[in-house]
Amino acid sequence: RDVTPAAFDKYRRNLPPTVRLRAEHVINEIERVHSAVTALRKGDKEKFGALMFAGHSSLRDLYNVSTPELDSLVEIARDLPGCIGARLTGAGFGGSTINLVDGANSEDFIQGLEGGYLRKTGRAAKVYLCKASQGASSINL
Repeated sequence: RDVTPAAFDKYRRNLPPTVRLRAEHVINEIERVHSAVTALRKGDKEKFGALMFAGHSSLRDLYNVSTPELDSLVEIARDLPGCIGARLTGAGFGGSTINLVDGANSEDFIQGLEGGYLRKTGRAAKVYLCKASQGASSINL
């Protein structure tokens, strides 16, 4: 976490290609997380969404853990009304995407994503609607 993108750029050519790509993803992802925290604190959902899309692109292009199916889900989501951001989640190599969607558009988004994915791949996608909560907290019993 101590390596900045500027410091990395100084030494990147000394690294083997695969290590360089993986390190570039991790270093930039740390920066994206810091930017995401700032965006959330400011209520800037568009910036937060852009960071989600950028994270997915980095996982696909630099870390090589995406799949054509996950890429399709993110591409379809990006074009749907109400989509703020999307990216793969988990370890990659298949699995799931997470999509941040304006609540007023959630049902249309689900239908659009399921329909778009079925048209593109011939396979059905399973979508789960989740709502954000206040998060974890501790209580004294």
